[in-house]
Amino acid sequence: MGDRTVSGKAYIETLFEFNKLISHAEDVSVVFPDLVEQARKLIVFDNFVIYLEEKGELRPAFARSVGRGRSKEADIAWGESFIEKVFESNKLTIHQDVVQGTNDDRLKIPYYIGSPLRHGKTTVGVLIMIRFGGPEFKSQDQQTFTFIADHIAQLLERDVLVSTIAQIEGSQRMWAMQENFVATVS
Repeated sequence: MGDRTVSGKAYIETLFEFNKLISHAEDVSVVFPDLVEQARKLIVFDNFVIYLEEKGELRPAFARSVGRGRSKEADIAWGESFIEKVFESNKLTIHQDVVQGTNDDRLKIPYYIGSPLRHGKTTVGVLIMIRFGGPEFKSQDQQTFTFIADHIAQLLERDVLVSTIAQIEGSQRMWAMQENFVATVS
C-alpha cells in the first residue's frame, strides 16, 4: 500500500466521494479545492498543479500547496522543469531531483509524479503532484494518481463540451431571432 492518509473502507469511500465531486461539478474552478482535499486523503502530496495547454504553451490553470512548504509557497517547486517531460512522453512519469551531498532541507528534495490530461487522444494538459523529502511514489500511489488524473481530465472535457453546447445554443437563438425579424419585415 502507498503512503495514503486513508485505507480500507475509508479509501473506497474517498474514491467514491472524489468521483461524486467530479460528476456533480457545475463550475470547474469552484470544485478544484474540494478535489484537492479529497485527493490528499488518497495520496500524500505537498503541491498539486494542473497545467493546461494554451496557444502551444503549458500554463498553470490551478495550483495548491497543502503540505510541506505551504508557508513558502512562492519559493518552492511547482514542477515547471518536469511538465514538458510528462507532456512529451504522454504517459505517467515519475522523477526525483538529484541532490548533491547531504541536504537537510526537505523542500529541496522534490519527488514528482505527473500524467497527461487527455480529451480522447489529444493531450490538453498535465497534472502534477509534488512530494517534498519523499518517500517515492509507490505502485499503489501511481494507480491512485492515474485515477485522479483521468477523472480531472473527464471534468475538464465535460467543461469544454458544456461551453461548446452553450455557444451552439446561443448561435441557434441568434439565427431564430434573425429569421423572426426577416419574417416580420417581409
